[in-house]
Amino acid sequence: MESIALTVMYNLRDQVRLFEDVLQEFTRLTGAKVHVRAIPWEQGWSELLKVALYKLGPDVSAVGTSWVEGMVTMEALRPFSAREVDHIKSDRKFLDASWGTCLLAGDERVWSIPWLADTRLVYYRRDLFAEAGIDEREAFSSCEGFLEALEKLGKAGVEVPFSISTVAEYPLLHTAASFVWGAGGDFMSQDGRDVLFNTPESIEGLACYYSLHRFIPPQARFLNDDAVSQVFRMGKVAVTISGQWVLLSVNQGDAVPEVVENLGVAPIPGVPFVGGANLVVWQHSRYHSLALELIRFLTSMKVQETCFRIFWMLPTRVEVLYGEPFATDVNWQAVRDSLLRGKAFKGAYMWGMVEDALVNTLASIWETIFAEPKVDIRKLVKERMDALASSISSSLYDRFWKKKV
Repeated sequence: MESIALTVMYNLRDQVRLFEDVLQEFTRLTGAKVHVRAIPWEQGWSELLKVALYKLGPDVSAVGTSWVEGMVTMEALRPFSAREVDHIKSDRKFLDASWGTCLLAGDERVWSIPWLADTRLVYYRRDLFAEAGIDEREAFSSCEGFLEALEKLGKAGVEVPFSISTVAEYPLLHTAASFVWGAGGDFMSQDGRDVLFNTPESIEGLACYYSLHRFIPPQARFLNDDAVSQVFRMGKVAVTISGQWVLLSVNQGDAVPEVVENLGVAPIPGVPFVGGANLVVWQHSRYHSLALELIRFLTSMKVQETCFRIFWMLPTRVEVLYGEPFATDVNWQAVRDSLLRGKAFKGAYMWGMVEDALVNTLASIWETIFAEPKVDIRKLVKERMDALASSISSSLYDRFWKKKV
């Protein structure tokens, strides 16, 4: 029997067992066995880096959308030809944001195929909003409306109006991105040759983002995304921003009754972030045709619907987003809206380094603001972003411009 190796990311071991059941259908259809290996998300980059370096391991992998650029730079991935893309896509419609992560800035080749997505959403207590006289529609229409709603919660006596991840982890950047994009800013130019996170528009978005500090009391600071999700589900926070896993947890009853009964979900003010996992074929694979069939199988509607429930990640196929639970549940409709309106980080040279540097810089700004609440936020953000831009721009200059001088 022919066989092919696949790696996927997971958070719970039960997910792997359920996914193996899904892959039995592929074996029945093709006669080929899929050997699947699951890697925890926190170990994903380091494990896949070994595959890229040593040119050994799986044939197909699910990788973080922002990781593709690094693997292309290492010449570890096999691009998809136009014919192969047509075979996989056919009449399928993928999320615009997700499909945008399959190409790199200045490169027309397709390096990956969207599989599963994630996004950032606002979670809030409808009962507390009603008691504070907050119009839900106005609260999430703009950054200013969001800040005004949190102000009203505080005046209504809510002890912890708001909390989000403020430590050095990727959700920090994913949340900040919505405010930057909403203000008309960005992080990198379309061709990947210039940084934009210190432009006036980007600084304006980040200043609004950091203005949220006024509504995060000491007991809700320096939490990671998992901790923020938990304190919200336990009814200790009125509003938070996190991923779709919060909604899934609450729907499964992993929350106190008042949260289950009064949960509200809305797209984040600004432009929602869309991330997730794409499927790639490794350059060293000897089973290219079978790899294409496996990717086509994994992006089928049936598998997308099933994997959504297994991995707690969202479908990248637009058609799936008009079935259940998205068709009738108002909270899941907010998730769909976020995915359809959202934006992803565009792959560019050195993006992995830029992403890590941004995460660390954003976390350091939170530390300063919490230590000095009266600091001039706009000035602080401008200084830190200018310093980071200067550092990164020198590397981009060496890459793109120095040879032309």
